[in-house]
Amino acid sequence: MLSRSPSPARPAGFIAPCLPTLACTVPDGPQWVYEIQHDGFRFICRRDGDRACVFSQHGLDWTDGVPLIAEALRSLPVWSATLDGEGVVCDERGVSDFDRLRSAVSRRGSRQAFLFAFDLLELDGRDLRRQAWHKRRAALARPASIWSAMAR
Repeated sequence: MLSRSPSPARPAGFIAPCLPTLACTVPDGPQWVYEIQHDGFRFICRRDGDRACVFSQHGLDWTDGVPLIAEALRSLPVWSATLDGEGVVCDERGVSDFDRLRSAVSRRGSRQAFLFAFDLLELDGRDLRRQAWHKRRAALARPASIWSAMAR
């Protein structure tokens, strides 16, 4: 019998993302929303004081591979924030390109990757995850100048 190694400890500040559920049909009704699927990496981005961390959906630290996202996090006029989004690199037409993203991230320090932020999980010490999604989304969109450096 093969034994699986225990899951690695999650880093401080990491929040595991909600993952989609595969379905055979599209849900119907006014309570359903959808997100555009970008061809990128799912990131949980955390700002805590002067520190910025960009985690993969599994909790691996990718901060050094996406410095533009980390710098944008540090520039936010908030004490702390946790964003859920998709890290992407786009081609000349503005379409996300996964191969370009992989290449950019592997060249640690590449400034091509940016974040499509789609959820605000925490802001200035307030855990927002129990709030309705549409309220979190509105909070993410409200101060457009705050997020414009990072969220497109």
